[in-house]
Amino acid sequence: GVKFHVVRNCPIQKPMPLPIPGKPYLLYQGALNKGRGLEALVAAMPEIDMHLKIAGSGDIEEELKAQAADLGVLDKVSFLGMLDPADLPPLTVSAFAGINVSENLGLSYYYSLNNKYFDYVHAGLPAITNPFPEYMALEEKYPCSVYATSASQEIVKAVNLLLNDKELYQKLKKNCLLAARDLVWSNEEKTLLTVYEEIV
Repeated sequence: GVKFHVVRNCPIQKPMPLPIPGKPYLLYQGALNKGRGLEALVAAMPEIDMHLKIAGSGDIEEELKAQAADLGVLDKVSFLGMLDPADLPPLTVSAFAGINVSENLGLSYYYSLNNKYFDYVHAGLPAITNPFPEYMALEEKYPCSVYATSASQEIVKAVNLLLNDKELYQKLKKNCLLAARDLVWSNEEKTLLTVYEEIV
């Protein structure tokens, strides 16, 4: 077989801002495209007693706004558009939970590790994450999420679990902070340097 290495796109470790006081909210940050589970997320909002902030833009943004209007949840869903990278950390660290429920549209989705997952971890933010293999492997070591597929009822159940089980929620937050020490670029670059050394 062919030898290979995995280099994860983990963030550079840096201090996070303090949370901004206010009402708790769910957060999705990233592109607004098909396959991100966003239609199911918006469809779940009538049954979720919390605000949702969507930070990002993409080709289904207007479709999602129309869906929110049809469901009567425009007062519960804020579309923030594309934000400057410097504006994301305060938003992320102040959220109640992060959303990361991509659909399984092929192997590139199934074996993906979205940047937002690591952003949520570094913000100490428990997430609702799809049960794909790479996430499950990380979660075995550092449980930072509850699982949900890109089905609206599963998203509702996952949010309610985090809301109702305060002990679990606090445990996930602590695990995020532990995981953030390990899931950093300074560790991943060692693997990359090993690859370079093998080539030359």
